[in-house]
Amino acid sequence: IFVSNRDDYHAHLKQLGKVHRSFFGIYYPATALFEISRFFQDEALIEIEGLAVIGADE
Repeated sequence: IFVSNRDDYHAHLKQLGKVHRSFFGIYYPATALFEISRFFQDEALIEIEGLAVIGADE
C-alpha cells in the first residue's frame, strides 16, 4: 500500500479494518505500507498494488 500521509493512514486504521473485513473476513495477507511524496495524479491519496495466484486446477 502506497500512501501520501502515513499519519493519516494510521489515524483511520479502525475504519480501514472494517472495510477490509467486509471483503476478506479474518484473512489478512502480508502487507507493506510505504509513504511516498507524490502520486502520478495529484488528487490521489492511496495506491494499492496486488498479486493473485490461481492454482493449476482452477
